[in-house]
Amino acid sequence: SLPLAILGVALIVAPHIVGAPQPESFETAIPEGLHHQFVVAVTLTDLVFWLVLGAVVGVVRGRFTGTATSLRDSFA
Repeated sequence: SLPLAILGVALIVAPHIVGAPQPESFETAIPEGLHHQFVVAVTLTDLVFWLVLGAVVGVVRGRFTGTATSLRDSFA
């Protein structure tokens, strides 16, 4: 119904209007070197994940659509 649809949209939009609470300061006890190592590790892990996921989807897509005749044709 229309009232429930309006309520649903309002609930979805409300957090974006109100916003998240902000901390009083951004200081942390975590050493800067450890933070940098973490960021690099997460970035490389995400890169490997997305590359593997893209390769798997490229192989599987051709198999499901029936257009791939060989492994080389499986990659988009």
